[in-house]
Amino acid sequence: MTWSGQFTGYTGSAWQSSWGYVPQGSFGQAQLSEVSEPAAPGGGPVLQVEYGKGSSANTCGDCPNPGGGQFYTSFASAGQPALADASAL
Repeated sequence: MTWSGQFTGYTGSAWQSSWGYVPQGSFGQAQLSEVSEPAAPGGGPVLQVEYGKGSSANTCGDCPNPGGGQFYTSFASAGQPALADASAL
């Protein structure tokens, strides 16, 4: 099975629905953004992740700047039930 997600409209309701976005456990959204990248597969937008100088993770308690982020996906909610049961992606 193959599934390819795009970042067009990242964080918008249509994007959240197509990715099966789950807000619980998500953090660092201010460090994640959609950017244009013509060299990306499909030529579409990609997800840019910013790390502040000296940061290793958004949850780093002693880092001078925040960095990184995460979100969870429910593939069943995204219409991909076969992926929801996959042992590896």
